[in-house]
Amino acid sequence: MENVRFGVLAWAMGLLLPLLPNHLYSQIADWRFGFEYIEIEPPFATEAQHDTLMARLAYAAAPQQKLGAINVNEIGGGWNGMQPNENAAINFTNTDSWVRRLQRNGFELVFNLTPNAPWSQVGNTACIDGFGNDECAPDPAHEPHWRNYIKALVERYDGDGINDMPGLKIPVRFYVMMQETYFGGDGKGDQGEAQGNGYWEDNMVNLIRLHRITWEAMREADPTGQTKLVGSGGLFFDLYSDFPDYPAVDGPTTQARLNGANLGKSIYRHSFDSTVFLMQQLGSDVGGVKCDYIGWHPHFGWQATDQSLKFVRTYAPNKPIFIDDMWSSVLTDVLPHDGFTQFIGGDSANRDLPNSTVSSFAQLRDKLNAKDPAVTAWYNAKTARDAVKCFATTFGEGAERAMFSLSNDFQSTHPLYFFSQPWRYTGIVGDKASNYAPKPVLHTMRMLIEKLHDFTSVERIPVGTSQHTRCYKFQRKRGTPCLILWSEATPVTDNPGTPNGEEVTLAIAADSVVITTIVSTLEQVTPNVTTHPVANNRFGVRLGFQPIIMEEKAAGSSSVGQQESEGEWGLRCFPNPASHALTVAATLPRPAEVTLQLWNVHGQLVRQQRVGWNQRGEHQWKMELAGLPSGSYRVTLQGQQGNASVVVAVVGE
Repeated sequence: MENVRFGVLAWAMGLLLPLLPNHLYSQIADWRFGFEYIEIEPPFATEAQHDTLMARLAYAAAPQQKLGAINVNEIGGGWNGMQPNENAAINFTNTDSWVRRLQRNGFELVFNLTPNAPWSQVGNTACIDGFGNDECAPDPAHEPHWRNYIKALVERYDGDGINDMPGLKIPVRFYVMMQETYFGGDGKGDQGEAQGNGYWEDNMVNLIRLHRITWEAMREADPTGQTKLVGSGGLFFDLYSDFPDYPAVDGPTTQARLNGANLGKSIYRHSFDSTVFLMQQLGSDVGGVKCDYIGWHPHFGWQATDQSLKFVRTYAPNKPIFIDDMWSSVLTDVLPHDGFTQFIGGDSANRDLPNSTVSSFAQLRDKLNAKDPAVTAWYNAKTARDAVKCFATTFGEGAERAMFSLSNDFQSTHPLYFFSQPWRYTGIVGDKASNYAPKPVLHTMRMLIEKLHDFTSVERIPVGTSQHTRCYKFQRKRGTPCLILWSEATPVTDNPGTPNGEEVTLAIAADSVVITTIVSTLEQVTPNVTTHPVANNRFGVRLGFQPIIMEEKAAGSSSVGQQESEGEWGLRCFPNPASHALTVAATLPRPAEVTLQLWNVHGQLVRQQRVGWNQRGEHQWKMELAGLPSGSYRVTLQGQQGNASVVVAVVGE
């Protein structure tokens, strides 16, 4: 067998302080990034396939103190699936399996609440009879049943040792109320909502009432307040995709669009005004607390995300924002209009479409379905670019946590495949048939999470003259700031990697800057990194569609973004040139069940070693690495309280 040498590259990642109870802009969250999950239960996808998929997600999320969270839509079939009549016992079989499936892979569950029990709505005359089980508030006679349901969920999954799910290790901390409450009516505006085509088939007064009793039931079950309720939010489609009336959120252009100047000539005024009322009520604790966070679904690019979150902060300024579902890919359908749009159209919402590779949205849809190499490569690169812009904007405009949609592409045998055309290829990895093959955006998200997982505050820095030019500056626990910049001031580019936007000059305190660019091709697995000198504390750069990540580097520093502290895990690795094993050491601040993992640069899990339950204190473990090809690897230590990782170089002889 060949001899193996190991060299430790100089930083430990993913080690943050616990969540602090102060204002958003001075918080350090134990995770910032999560994922919306669309793969479904066995036997459709086996447990081994779920583990493979979550290993891909864990590769991206590994730098965080806690690996992060996964949102599973319609979990358990909603309330009706778990309690099919008012006398039935609550069935936790499906939800337990999801909690165990996720915690086995180091993730916590974000639990979506779905009030879809018809037996609870018989006395609610405001409930619209739409397609399938309707999402409506219970009538007054069945309010106690909903309260008991919520209390049962929290008691089972809060991890307080009282009536917990057997084997619970990673508690459920976030419960999400219904999102996309309006604008989901098939492009028909208020008329579609009245016909029950949306995602909330009741009135706003009942929705506010449901929030209040849900929050009260959660606090009764968990008086510590560790369990949080994310309030309902909206989805404005492409209403704001070209910055109408910017920065106003209800100016004359916006009003005209709501009043019929849109692609379907539909009226949205009631839907918009109802969403304003929702934000005002959720943002105020008068009459009782209704939620801990405001939710939202940004699905139409960074421009629409910017102004939508300004809308939230305008009407609910005192609540932090939690994004449980954000598509950063352009949507690939022509219904109801190009790009799944309702107001201005996909070509107006995306300034790099059409172009010499993709002539129309119909061509984009058809060639992606046909797996055309050139169009697929263009779409994958755009997804990686837009993911960075969307997350930078989401955090920059006030979100505390945000979750990437989707976890993977839709397999043709998926029960919802027929309905999936708009978001069929938005996954961070490929479909089940590809063994969830990594896409460029997976490696880009890994890089982005490394850069931003410990940010403590963020501000938008004014640069350029166009609203399509952006710079967000993130202050980080590690001590060096990180800037994310781009410019779409000049629309339509056939080479997004070549800057064609505004040239900006930045004030830089350091002697040099390190610029990191995204991973945009299947052949590339690590980002490009270059160092540039700074003269007289000023640095000029031309920006384009491809965002850049810029970090300050002081004279004499060995690594930009270096994590100086080992954090509470104290993870270390000790190379031994005479051995085929690596000694991994850590100081555990509390008892933990520990798993060691080794990842290659392709995001593939190449070694996994479960070392079991360990008491508080100093521990060392041997990790067998013989036979590995030379290269850079990441050693990750996972425990139910979080994870840590170090990079090691393996050199074969």
